[in-house]
Amino acid sequence: MNGGWRQFLFVSFEASSLSSESWPIEVGIARLYGDRVMQASCLIRPRKAWPWDDWSFERQRLHGIRLKALRSARPAAEVADWLERELVGRKLVCGNAFFDQWWLDQLVGALSPHILEFEQAADWAFGAKGVLVPNRLSCVQRSLSRQAMRYRVGEDAARLCRAWRAGLLGDNGVLRSGNQPTELPPSLKAAPQKTRAEI
Repeated sequence: MNGGWRQFLFVSFEASSLSSESWPIEVGIARLYGDRVMQASCLIRPRKAWPWDDWSFERQRLHGIRLKALRSARPAAEVADWLERELVGRKLVCGNAFFDQWWLDQLVGALSPHILEFEQAADWAFGAKGVLVPNRLSCVQRSLSRQAMRYRVGEDAARLCRAWRAGLLGDNGVLRSGNQPTELPPSLKAAPQKTRAEI
């Protein structure tokens, strides 16, 4: 697969809770190298300004990450630097932009890049009028349905990446040469900014 397919980076966050005070505790990314899915993840030591009392034990039962594990994790500033290096030249795609955008902003800052919603991006790329490979949306959806949610961000990002790969390869496992746009349409470039009260 050539450069046109590498512009997408799939990202997923886990957080302290789903409240308006929530902050990221782990970030995972995945991308395609050739036809291979490569993934990485990193726990995040909270910034001093993030409220520790926001911790949700209900969420902890899902993701399995304990507060004490974060005390020895990489500082948030280091994780932000790592993620920003990974983002260079790529467009971010996630499964839930409403929350993931908020947590990315918490980690990287208010000028963090816009995250595309996977469903919207997949329709743009693989729908009936898809600009990458048309009429492959069913391959994407089938791949997603066959992969269970893990509640660990590296695997969740890889799940999206594998579904994207399924759209590129199709049922016969052969990459079809399609258009490789360098620009996204305006509808995918920006989203309304969410306030803390809206989260």
